[in-house]
Amino acid sequence: MKLIELKNKMRGSGRKHWMRSLFNSGFQSSPVKDNIGALLEITLEAIAIVQKDKILEANGSFFQITGQLPGQIPDLSTLLPEASAAQPDGNIHTGRLNLSRQQHIPVHFRSTPITWNGLCCSALAIKRTDNSSISSIDNKEYPLHFTDPVTGLLNRLGFKKMALDPLQSAEQNNSRIILLALNIARFQTLRDRYGHITTNDLLCQIGERLVSTLPDSSLIARSGNNEFAIVCPAPDDPEIPVSEPSSIIQTALSDSFSCAEHHFRIETHIGYCVLPLDTADPAIGLRYAERAMVLAGKTGSGSARRFEYIMETEAIERSCLEIDLQSALEKNQFSLDFQPLFCTQTGATNGVEALIRWRHPTRGVIKPIKFIPIAEESGLILPIGEWVLREACRQANTLPDHVRVAINVSALQFVDSGFKDCISRILEETQLNPERLELELTETIFLHDEAHILRTLASIRDLGVKIVMDDFGVGYCSLSYLRTFPFDCVKIDRSFIHAMTDKPHVKSIIDSILTLGRTLSMRVVAEGVETQEQFDLLREAGCPIVQGFLTGKPVPLTLLPTAIEASVMESAPAGNFLCSVGNVRGV
Repeated sequence: MKLIELKNKMRGSGRKHWMRSLFNSGFQSSPVKDNIGALLEITLEAIAIVQKDKILEANGSFFQITGQLPGQIPDLSTLLPEASAAQPDGNIHTGRLNLSRQQHIPVHFRSTPITWNGLCCSALAIKRTDNSSISSIDNKEYPLHFTDPVTGLLNRLGFKKMALDPLQSAEQNNSRIILLALNIARFQTLRDRYGHITTNDLLCQIGERLVSTLPDSSLIARSGNNEFAIVCPAPDDPEIPVSEPSSIIQTALSDSFSCAEHHFRIETHIGYCVLPLDTADPAIGLRYAERAMVLAGKTGSGSARRFEYIMETEAIERSCLEIDLQSALEKNQFSLDFQPLFCTQTGATNGVEALIRWRHPTRGVIKPIKFIPIAEESGLILPIGEWVLREACRQANTLPDHVRVAINVSALQFVDSGFKDCISRILEETQLNPERLELELTETIFLHDEAHILRTLASIRDLGVKIVMDDFGVGYCSLSYLRTFPFDCVKIDRSFIHAMTDKPHVKSIIDSILTLGRTLSMRVVAEGVETQEQFDLLREAGCPIVQGFLTGKPVPLTLLPTAIEASVMESAPAGNFLCSVGNVRGV
């Protein structure tokens, strides 16, 4: 039978007869077998080839109705127990298709014996008996297109629609409801490491825990890949803060989760708003809660924030900046300033740090702290970072051969598979000696795939490029990473430098870092030096290199000698700042 004839039989009333003849054929004839992949895909029924409870092959409709992923399909006894127990007799049966831990839909199925690649198998066809609703994890009936296939909760579309009812009820009763947005920190890292089956199980368990913790009248949805949205009643007692639901949720999710043989403790960030006080539109309320959730993530682990209208203003401002940022490279709006690194004993400038500046045509100079996070979130950090690397290397060639140039690198650049090749290509283009290039990074890069990061660091170091740990001392695992990878230099975070004159124990910490640097043969740089007192204490402690406004502000490279000389003259009355104009002129 030709493929076009089979397609024609699928139309109209001949469709059921085609399905029956397909099963009865057993897929044994060579022409049909050659085209079987196409045949499976052009039918709307979910079809699978089963052999001893294992699903060997399935069409796209099967994956769509079951919510499973290729290569991760469970046994038929788990997915559709009635089909596993039934004989492949070609008759129509009914059963419950299990989509997740507590979610199922009623189906009709038919199973027929076939021969598949020389194996005795059965062809299984599945069709929903009711397209209107689905049994959910929270024992509520939702339209199928409103339901998340993984957790059995509402999806984002369903949440926006269903949240209208509790909102209207609250308005009629002159009461309030809380709309919360919750995300799971570093979920993609868990996904990459443990796979979809394990992390989908984790999502289901989170959903179950939310359902069992919150009042029955609550509305719970999986609103994104690693995000949940919740509507629940506000506390009746005015003495109880509206933040109480977020505290209850965080407590409920603080206990560990067991998925297969793995145990997880998750970190969550929550944002919330009050309806109808903040807005009478659930869709807008969800946006408000998600704005607050993002800011809660920047605050730290286990934090929750209530929406404030200034967040919306800031979000609009941020959006405008992102639009302008997309064309900033093309319009040549970026430039580099350079800040010197000074030797405390000789006053020589042995290095500079390249710092990007965005000279916006209407907003003026925009600081990196304001636009770099936007670049990272939008992915623009990769082309911007490449421009910084190329431009810094190009300008560094105008400096004396002994002067190194340091560049800040985003964690997203290290994760990019082409980063090492990009460095190698730019070094070749600019003809800069690799030993004069230093890449500064913070320990946040290790929050990604640590093994991959370590391999990337080693391959970059093999080029001759130096690796610097920036902001040393402020993270949780700085010492551990020094043991894992031999950095060439560490930069003491400016927060220690600012506190050292008032807090003796901070000075002791700095002394310990300097001792550690000497022991491990690493250069140590103190950044953020702004006063003569700080400079004197660091020099007496044996800190070899300092950086800060005291010794030179960031300026374009052509102005660097003048800027350094000005710093020397300002510090000269103190009589202790060792730097000669002769050394400055060398830059």
